[in-house]
Amino acid sequence: MNKHWPFFAAIFVFVAGMALLILISLQKTGGVFAYALDDIYIHMAISKNLALNGAWGINAGEFSSSASSILYPLIIAASFVVFGVNEISPLAINIIFGLLSILAAYFILKKTDMPPAWTFAALLFFVFATPFFIVALTGLEHMIQIAVFLFFVYLATRAIASEKPSGKEIAALALLAAILTSVRYESMFVLFVVCGLFILKKQWNTAFVLGAIGMLPIVIFGLYAVAQGSYFFPNPVLLKAKFEHFAIWDLMKLGYYALSNMAESHILLLLAGALSAFAMRVRNHIAFWSQQQLMVVIFAATTLLHLTFAQTGWFYRYEAYLVALGIIIVSTGIYEYFRNKDILAMLKLKTNPLFFGTLVAIFFALSLPYVFRAGSAVATPQAMKNIYEQHYQLGLFIQKYYGGETIVANDIGFISFLPNAYIIDWVGLGNVDVTRARRNGNFTREWMEDYARSKNAKLAVMHDVWFANTGVPQSWTKIGEWKVTSGAPFIARNVAFYSTDRNEIEGLRQYFADFSANELPNSVEATKYF
Repeated sequence: MNKHWPFFAAIFVFVAGMALLILISLQKTGGVFAYALDDIYIHMAISKNLALNGAWGINAGEFSSSASSILYPLIIAASFVVFGVNEISPLAINIIFGLLSILAAYFILKKTDMPPAWTFAALLFFVFATPFFIVALTGLEHMIQIAVFLFFVYLATRAIASEKPSGKEIAALALLAAILTSVRYESMFVLFVVCGLFILKKQWNTAFVLGAIGMLPIVIFGLYAVAQGSYFFPNPVLLKAKFEHFAIWDLMKLGYYALSNMAESHILLLLAGALSAFAMRVRNHIAFWSQQQLMVVIFAATTLLHLTFAQTGWFYRYEAYLVALGIIIVSTGIYEYFRNKDILAMLKLKTNPLFFGTLVAIFFALSLPYVFRAGSAVATPQAMKNIYEQHYQLGLFIQKYYGGETIVANDIGFISFLPNAYIIDWVGLGNVDVTRARRNGNFTREWMEDYARSKNAKLAVMHDVWFANTGVPQSWTKIGEWKVTSGAPFIARNVAFYSTDRNEIEGLRQYFADFSANELPNSVEATKYF
C-alpha cells in the first residue's frame, strides 16, 4: 500500500470532499438530499418507468426519447429493480465511477514512472480541476463518461502503437467503444478519431469492426425510437444541435462556434500544454506512433470535434471528460520536461529573485481558470439547496394536489420523477410533439393553448422569463408565483402557477395558498394574484 499512497490519498480527498459537501447541503435543506441539477431526475423518471412498467419515457406507458444517454437510465433502472425506486442510486453510481476515474488516471500516470509526490499532485489537480465534486453531485452520467473514456483512450493508444494488437485487445476496445457511445453521444468524436488512426496504419478491419460495434448502441436505439414515432437522435441532442443541414452558412457558424469555444482559457491552455508536450517529444526523437504522442493526437482531435459540434460549460460537465484527459497529458509532459533536471537551478532561485517572482506570477495567472473550476465545489451545496427550494417543492405540490392529472411545465425533472402525473414539457425533452413544433417553427402560444387543451391539462408551472418571445396563452389565468429569495445563481428564481382550465381556478387558488402557507420553505416567497 505504501508505494500506492498517492492513489489512496486521492481517493480519500474525493470521498471526504463528497461527504463534506453533502453534509453542508443537508444542513441547508433540513435533511433532504437534492442534486445540484434538476436534469438527473429526468433520467430517474425514465428509469422508474422502465423498472415499473417497461416504458422508456418520463410518462408511464409512453415512449419519449428524453435523455442524452442510452446506458445511464438502464443502470439506474437496474438499481431500482434491486433496491427499489430511490433518490440515492445516481449518487452511489457517480461515487463508484469517480473512484474508477481516479484509478484510470493513476494507472496512466504510473506508466511514466512518475514519483509519488508528482503523482499525488497530478491526481489532486485531476480531481479538483476536472472538477469531480460538482460533476458527481449533478448525479448525471458524465462521471461514467470520464472513467470509460480514460480507459478507452489508454487501450486505444496501446493498440495503435503496437504493430499487431491482439484479438483480446481489439475485443476489449470494441466493448469499451460501445459502452462509451451508449453513455454519451459526444463519444462518437473519439471513436471517429481512433478509427481514423487505425485507417492511417492501414488496419482496415480493426477500424471497421471498432466503428461498427461502437456505433451499434446508437443505431439500435435510434431505429427503436423511429419505430416508436420519434426521431433517430434523442430530443435533447436534436434541440441542442448546432445545425440541421449541411449548408455553407451552417458550416461557417460551426467554425465560429469552435473558435469561440476554444477561446475558453481552460481548454486553450490544456491544448497548448498538450501540443507543447508533443513538440518536446518530437525534439527528443519520440515517434509519432508512440503511445504518449497518440494520446495527444486523440485529445487534440477529439477536443476540436467537441468544440465544433457540442456544448461546453453549465457546471463544467460537458467538457469534463476532455479536461480530465488533458490534465493527465499535461501533467506527464511537465514531468518529462523536468525529469533529471535541477529545478532550483533552472528557476535561478538563488541568483535572480525577480525572474522567480515573475515566473510564479505567470504560473498563478495560468492557473486561475482551473482555480475557478476547483472553486465550483464551494457553490455546489447552494445549487443543491436551490433545487430543493424550487423543483423539489413543485414536485411535492403536484404530488399532493394533482396526482394523475396532466401538468404543463418548461423545466421537467423532479416533477416528472416524484408525482404520478402526466407531464407536458414545453422545452420538448419529454414530448416529441413539442420537439416537432419547435423544430418546425410552429411553437406559438396558440399552439401551446391548443395542445394543452387536447391533453386536458389542469395546471401549468412555468418560468415566465423563458417565454418572453412566445408569451403565455391568453386563456390561462395566473394564480401566483414562487420566488427563491436566497442566493440562486443556478436557477430561474421565479416560477409561475397558471390555471389552464377556468373550472379549476378556485381549486388552484386554495391549493396555492395552503401549500405556500404551511409547507413552503422560508427562503421561498409566495405571491398571490387573487
